Amino acid sequence: MHYDHVQRFHKLRQRKTELKNLPKIPLYLQILGGMALGAATGAVFGARAATLGEFGKVIIQLIKALAAPLLFFAVVDAFLKTQIRTRAAVVMVSIGVVNAAAALAIGLGISNWLRPGEVL
Repeated sequence: MHYDHVQRFHKLRQRKTELKNLPKIPLYLQILGGMALGAATGAVFGARAATLGEFGKVIIQLIKALAAPLLFFAVVDAFLKTQIRTRAAVVMVSIGVVNAAAALAIGLGISNWLRPGEVL
């Protein structure tokens, strides 16, 4: 009985190795393929495919919700793992703060200038 489990393990391991040897598809082709499948699904199912759009919106919202904390922790992790002198660290943090403030000012300025959503 133990031998059956070992055989299954080796078969799964062999199958995993075979999958690793498959040619890799570039990301841009995967994206274009997904867009083509989405367009085909919309063309075939029409209005019945609207629930898939809602599912897609939820996935995008989850990605947006996770992006900021992941980026923050990646930056904090990089700072903590880097061995630099105190003065250099202060300069780096200062540059980061000025960069973030400039990005915020530019983003708010463009938003107030263009007023997106005003016509809705």
